[in-house]
Amino acid sequence: MGLKEMFGASGPRREPGVPESGHAADTSSRDVRVPEKVTEHVLVDSTKGVVYVDRNHSHDPEIRTWIHRRTRESDLVIEEVDATEMAVLKAKARTESSSAVLDDEENRFKSRVKDMLYRAARNGASDVHIQVRQNDTVVHFVVDGESRLAESLTQHEGSRALKTIYQGIAPTSDSSYLPRENQNAQIPGDVFPAESGLTSIRVVKGPCYPQEQNGEFMTLRMQYSGGSRRHGENEKLPYPPKPEGEYRLPSMGFDAKQIEALDELMAVPEGLILFVGPTGSGKTTSIYEFLSEMTRRKPYKRVITVEDPVEIPIPTAVQMSVTNAQDKESTARAYQGAVRTMLRMAPKVILIGELRDEDVAALAMEAAVTGHTVVTTLHVDEAFQWVDRLETMGTGKLKRQAFCDPKRVRGVITQRILSHVCQHCAKKLSELPEVPRSHRLAVEALTTWGDISNVRLRGDGCESCHKSGVAGRYAIAEVIKTDRDLMSDFVEHGTVIARQNYQARPDSERPMIERAIAMVLNGRVDPVTVEDNIDVIPKREKTNRKPHLVAGIDAEQPDDRLAAGILGVGA
Repeated sequence: MGLKEMFGASGPRREPGVPESGHAADTSSRDVRVPEKVTEHVLVDSTKGVVYVDRNHSHDPEIRTWIHRRTRESDLVIEEVDATEMAVLKAKARTESSSAVLDDEENRFKSRVKDMLYRAARNGASDVHIQVRQNDTVVHFVVDGESRLAESLTQHEGSRALKTIYQGIAPTSDSSYLPRENQNAQIPGDVFPAESGLTSIRVVKGPCYPQEQNGEFMTLRMQYSGGSRRHGENEKLPYPPKPEGEYRLPSMGFDAKQIEALDELMAVPEGLILFVGPTGSGKTTSIYEFLSEMTRRKPYKRVITVEDPVEIPIPTAVQMSVTNAQDKESTARAYQGAVRTMLRMAPKVILIGELRDEDVAALAMEAAVTGHTVVTTLHVDEAFQWVDRLETMGTGKLKRQAFCDPKRVRGVITQRILSHVCQHCAKKLSELPEVPRSHRLAVEALTTWGDISNVRLRGDGCESCHKSGVAGRYAIAEVIKTDRDLMSDFVEHGTVIARQNYQARPDSERPMIERAIAMVLNGRVDPVTVEDNIDVIPKREKTNRKPHLVAGIDAEQPDDRLAAGILGVGA
């Protein structure tokens, strides 16, 4: 006798969930737990109200006893199947069960992310920044204009949170989620409780350094009704951690007066800070030291960079790299697009790797007067040529009358890297039988600046310098803070007069060439090294500078710390 006949469940098959009476069955009674000893040959589909039994084991006494007990307690339908069909049913049940578990877990994670955004709203955050880094993810809330550390997640959780926000919470988005593309989305305020005060959240996302290790960022700009932000929690959120290390610019060749000027530039709330010089002059190294120190002093200021490519990692910054461009035109377009994206990410401090065309320069100038500190570079030889360079970019739409404003361009830093001669094998000029032909013009000019008895030329190399003749390298720089008089001269009289008038001031920054001459007279630098890296050494009377401004140059002593030569080569 079969199971159906034995337990009175033969007859016409009932629709799942509907007993013979035609009324819906109580599905709660079908929440059936199968004993382990019979589970191998029995499968219960509680949703359909069916018990599947392997036909080859339907006469098993334990199975018959269990089924008899269950059919007395509920309206389960018994269905005998062969072993193959049982295997298929079990596989399908496992898949559906796994899918249900995944869906449930996904919903829990989605709720967790929404709770995080709601928490930001309760704290009155204007922005939420999520940065997926190589080994972790950090979440910052911007409260009262200051970036605060809200949460730390794993890298996997961070990537998943970005995808959940873009695909699972934001109904308005560009397209499907693309981790390596810049994309935009919007979240309506009704996703959150009314007391959040949110009307919408604008979303910007994309890749960032390290892209090879799945680096990503997302900025969520919180929009509140009436522009007011609700401060419900006022959590005591900490500032982001400060960058490790010490401020290295003082030991890299910048003197005390220059460090003081750089300190003042770090303090400005907005404006453009230009680092200028040719490739290999050390601009990149100095910029990263400058930004790192700025972040140590003000860790609550969000730093975002656009570079081609990222050269030095800044753990506390979002660094966007321009990659995969095929030519100059596509690189320029990618750069412009990246800068525009960056400006939508609510930064306080931005680094634009280079003002490579007039469109990028125009964006930088605009950012400089809209609440951003903009740090960038320009390839010109000295600290006064930047005005002409900007004005002659592209179609010439950048006019000095507009950008020669000391509130817009705050300061200009130019530098070179010079090599020390090895003091063990250097050749003292006064002990040579004659001045080498390669040095004659330089030495002739040097005699007009002071005593040349300590001048040394690069030697042939020894054990101390590993046969190089060089004992380290250092930066030599000019740091110029702009002011109304300098900018007016640029506009009204041009670059030559602006330079001349500035350098005629008693308190002006000493020109880089004069600093280098001082190092030559002290026997630290070969004169030809100055000519190769800065300029031809002029005669003192041809500098057009007043005598008291250059007096004592031969007595200037260099900082002995420079001998360490710790400055790396940069762009």
